[in-house]
Amino acid sequence: MIDEHRLGIVIGDVSGKGIPAALYMAVTRTQIKTTALRGLSPAECLLEVNRVLMRDKVSSMFATCFYGILDLRDGALRYCNAGHNPPFIIRGDGAVERVPMTGGLPLGMFAKLKCKEGLAAVGEGESLYFYTDGVTEATDASLDDFTEARLIQALTDTTGLSGREIIDRVTRVLVTFTQEAPQSDDVTMVALRWTAELA
Repeated sequence: MIDEHRLGIVIGDVSGKGIPAALYMAVTRTQIKTTALRGLSPAECLLEVNRVLMRDKVSSMFATCFYGILDLRDGALRYCNAGHNPPFIIRGDGAVERVPMTGGLPLGMFAKLKCKEGLAAVGEGESLYFYTDGVTEATDASLDDFTEARLIQALTDTTGLSGREIIDRVTRVLVTFTQEAPQSDDVTMVALRWTAELA
């Protein structure tokens, strides 16, 4: 919670694998949370985090990141995207809409980062779904990707489900698709349903 009425939501993915990547993501996460709690806008927050990462740069790694602030009073989502997969809004009629892109490069790549903010409206009872590319790029035994199209299909008609139920549904579809194929990347998902009662 940023304050009494605003919820900060962030998801990210770091380049590379193993312990160095985990440490880089831990540092990035800490910087985002610390900066976000100062009440900065999403763009200001990511610009400040990028400045710190570039100042203390000790590796060639970078991190994609989507940071949004959801106003629990009216469902307005103010956000900034630093090279991450755009999340989806699950509408009241079951349709799935991609949150519009705002451009932006990953954090930790360039000192002069440009961040543009976007604004999306989440209606009463509608949901937000965030994910990393480990979901859409998961492969089956034939090395076919799960794809964004299959993800959208799994999310369609999930109106009314809780965030946990949405993630459970996507997970079941994903596991059925990949079957015995080895996991090649981490899979991270965040989902929430906004209702006026949350305000």
